[in-house]
Amino acid sequence: MKFRNVIYQTKKGSATEFEFEFIDKVLFSQIPHKNFFDNNKLLLKLENPIIVYSTDSFFIEERFKKYIRNFEKPVLLHLSNESQWHASAYYKQAQVVIRTASWNIFTNNNVYTFPLGFQSGYLNTNLQFTEKKRKFNWCFCGQIKSDRKEMLKTFGDILPNFSFQNEGWLSTDSLSTPQLIEIYKESIFALCPLGNINFECFRTMEVLEYGCIPVTTEFLNRDCYKYIYGDHPFIVAKSWKEAKLEVINLINDNEALKKKQKEVSDWYFNFRIELAKDLNYIINNNIKAVTGKQFIYQKEVRSDILFKFKFIHHFFIKRVIHKFKKYITSKY
Repeated sequence: MKFRNVIYQTKKGSATEFEFEFIDKVLFSQIPHKNFFDNNKLLLKLENPIIVYSTDSFFIEERFKKYIRNFEKPVLLHLSNESQWHASAYYKQAQVVIRTASWNIFTNNNVYTFPLGFQSGYLNTNLQFTEKKRKFNWCFCGQIKSDRKEMLKTFGDILPNFSFQNEGWLSTDSLSTPQLIEIYKESIFALCPLGNINFECFRTMEVLEYGCIPVTTEFLNRDCYKYIYGDHPFIVAKSWKEAKLEVINLINDNEALKKKQKEVSDWYFNFRIELAKDLNYIINNNIKAVTGKQFIYQKEVRSDILFKFKFIHHFFIKRVIHKFKKYITSKY
């Protein structure tokens, strides 16, 4: 097993710290490594590197391309490409590219998507299922956008619940991490709606860390969570109304609810371990040892032409139309 030098080419501060706990304590937990922080200066050149970088720009900086050419087939860990607009031809220079910033159907065979993870501060070092009565049937804390008004209206009569709305992503009126953790500890279900443009957000693994059952809806008319979490036990319904019915059925059947809670807790405990092992196998070219079903699903869906069109429509065509309308409105 190779010792790896993890080179953070992210800027000092939140760009490095935000996901550091998930990356270092979960993803890299099976990999012998040492961390180096280069503050995006692109100066460090070490053997057996895993280069961690963050960009959501369409074009990667030329200086970054030049930097990775100093290495023979490095491992790249690409963060923050939520928009999916990214010219990724340079991925071919890498042995493996790990993406944690949303799954993309248009990726090369050397690209593997891992979960977005959780914000530093949410790591639960005692993942263990315990039967306890939780105060809230469901919770949601976040900004109101897209279909979230409909979601809250649909679930509003399932009491007791905890709902907290803030102005935006990391806004000053947001609840603190310790406050949110206490809410998750006391909630049976956690509503996990779509993010700004993608179906996945940090909330998913944050609530899983504290034993909540994620409840969400399909993205582009299918359960896309399987491309990141494999054969997961989440509630993924076609609509919030259907999701509500599934939640009510479990609430009204105490034994079935306990069974579901234990299923989610046990699955997540094993998933976190499997995730770290699979990453170790992948970067050491032992692909046959990988056990996560999500990587099989990621490979299979690349040949789905109809779904590729839906993906293009959502991430590209709709955005171009929106920007064009905005431009016309500003002119007239």
